[in-house]
Amino acid sequence: MNKYHLRVLYASHYTDVVIADGVDVNARGDYQFWKFENDSATTYNVAHYPIHRTIIETIEYGTEEG
Repeated sequence: MNKYHLRVLYASHYTDVVIADGVDVNARGDYQFWKFENDSATTYNVAHYPIHRTIIETIEYGTEEG
């Protein structure tokens, strides 16, 4: 599990933390955060943010949270 620290830029900005196994970029231009389902090869989405308004500031790899 990884911990992604984000800064989201809109009229103002805010920070968020997403706990996920990984992140991909989807066809709509979003960061798509996902987790493994029950330790299998199947995944499910836990969050998505628009790339043009989101900065992944840091990633903590191998966290035990989630």
